[in-house]
Amino acid sequence: MSAGELKTGERVRIASLGRTGTVVELRDGKATVEAGGMRL
Repeated sequence: MSAGELKTGERVRIASLGRTGTVVELRDGKATVEAGGMRL
Protein backbone atom coordinates (compact mmCIF):
# COMPACT_ATOMS: atom_id res chain seq x y z
CA MET A 1 0.00 0.00 0.00
CA SER A 2 1.37 3.43 -0.86
CA ALA A 3 1.04 6.54 1.29
CA GLY A 4 -1.29 7.96 -1.40
CA GLU A 5 -3.89 5.31 -0.50
CA LEU A 6 -3.84 6.07 3.24
CA LYS A 7 -5.84 8.52 5.34
CA THR A 8 -4.99 10.14 8.66
CA GLY A 9 -6.57 8.16 11.51
CA GLU A 10 -6.53 4.88 9.57
CA ARG A 11 -5.22 1.78 11.36
CA VAL A 12 -2.40 -0.08 9.63
CA ARG A 13 -0.33 -3.19 10.33
CA ILE A 14 3.44 -2.83 10.63
CA ALA A 15 4.58 -6.27 9.50
CA SER A 16 8.23 -5.81 10.50
CA LEU A 17 7.19 -5.08 14.12
CA GLY A 18 4.19 -7.40 14.26
CA ARG A 19 2.06 -4.51 15.55
CA THR A 20 -0.76 -2.28 14.43
CA GLY A 21 -0.59 1.48 14.47
CA THR A 22 -2.49 4.61 13.49
CA VAL A 23 -1.56 6.97 10.67
CA VAL A 24 -1.00 10.36 12.34
CA GLU A 25 0.48 12.37 9.46
CA LEU A 26 0.81 12.22 5.68
CA ARG A 27 3.42 14.45 4.04
CA ASP A 28 5.31 14.33 0.74
CA GLY A 29 4.13 10.79 -0.03
CA LYS A 30 5.25 9.42 3.35
CA ALA A 31 3.17 8.37 6.34
CA THR A 32 3.99 8.80 10.02
CA VAL A 33 2.49 5.99 12.09
CA GLU A 34 2.10 5.87 15.87
CA ALA A 35 2.34 2.42 17.44
CA GLY A 36 2.76 1.71 21.14
CA GLY A 37 3.76 5.29 21.94
CA MET A 38 6.40 5.36 19.17
CA ARG A 39 6.17 7.40 16.00
CA LEU A 40 7.60 5.69 12.95
